[in-house]
Amino acid sequence: MAACRRHPGGPPTLNTVNKLAAGIADSFALALLTECLGLDLPIFVAPNVNPALARHPRFRASLDELAAWGVHVLYERTAPPPVWMTPWAEIIERLSASSLPELGVGSSADARHPPNLRGKVEEEPKS
Repeated sequence: MAACRRHPGGPPTLNTVNKLAAGIADSFALALLTECLGLDLPIFVAPNVNPALARHPRFRASLDELAAWGVHVLYERTAPPPVWMTPWAEIIERLSASSLPELGVGSSADARHPPNLRGKVEEEPKS
């Protein structure tokens, strides 16, 4: 696969945010994000959710959980309709300013020693 730097996808919905927080990987996008979480790769989430749905306690809890896990949550609760999300210019600015490292996706360079959630490399057991 090609090297991955910053590839923002479509804005996630209430359903997608809640599934990501719950670890439900029932689509390619969710499986990829869930795997990135497990590899401690930077993730930016900028949901587009209407205010009535956004008031649901599970959605708010999901955003808080994702942020606690190190996900960059870009959500503007006061954004006007019909968009209901952080403006694209701000999202692009935050991505550009993030100084993300160059990341290889699908590389077998260190597949036997992936980092765990604490960012430490697991050592292979000695036989």
